[in-house]
Amino acid sequence: MVCSKCGAELDNNALVCPTCGQAVPDEARIQAQAGGQPLAKKEFLKLPAMKSCKSNINVCGILLYVFGGINIALAVGLGTVPIDGIILILLGLGIHLGKSRVCALLCAAYSIFNVIYMLYSTGKAAGVWIVLIGIDAVIYTFKYHSAWNKYKKDGTLPVEKN
Repeated sequence: MVCSKCGAELDNNALVCPTCGQAVPDEARIQAQAGGQPLAKKEFLKLPAMKSCKSNINVCGILLYVFGGINIALAVGLGTVPIDGIILILLGLGIHLGKSRVCALLCAAYSIFNVIYMLYSTGKAAGVWIVLIGIDAVIYTFKYHSAWNKYKKDGTLPVEKN
């Protein structure tokens, strides 16, 4: 790896240039650690510019686990089949572990349907939080895949916005 300011040769793990003191961008260090090879999705997600997408996607998945678990506990307590809770947990797995746009879209659509159904059948809006989680998951999974596809197409790394 070469310093962008003075051109000195740097170690792949260097945080600053020992010659001029210029900070080495995280993107350059990650790219150098990949040995000049294209980044894998796992390495791509470590980029500072992807931190927001990664954390929002993970939080959406984890919240779906929590709401799914609560739903299952309530259904078992009432003696009913916990299908909604199981669906929420499965969608959470797809979003959290797979960063899946399809699961995010299904979560948003399923939760909107459930809110409408609850309004119609009981007159009360229930499950609005899950709608918000689904919408957030859609936004951030699409941002992630858009950045990944741009990188795969032309090698452009995402830039951290201040």
